[in-house]
Amino acid sequence: MYLGVYVWDIMKNGYEKPYLLIDKDDKLAFSYNPKAMNKILGGLPKSKLVKVMHCTISKEIWDKLRSCYDDDNKVKKAKLQAYIMKFESLKIMRMSILPKFSFV
Repeated sequence: MYLGVYVWDIMKNGYEKPYLLIDKDDKLAFSYNPKAMNKILGGLPKSKLVKVMHCTISKEIWDKLRSCYDDDNKVKKAKLQAYIMKFESLKIMRMSILPKFSFV
């Protein structure tokens, strides 16, 4: 299987470092966490990097970023709703003013 699938599993499901790296599978799984962290951190802007700098495993970074971006989406939706309400109030106001200035 492709390496990215294993890295994604580590990010999504988490990783616990084994006490001893005995066999080859443990060593491979141990190498996936830093690879996942590298992929995540490499694509972050500085503003988001500061929020996850203290995290030690990729799952922790992933969860913190998800919560940050979910909060951003909530703020965007709230602003959009406010703009829609302003637009609708202007539209209603325009409709009430329009008959006064008709050029018929």
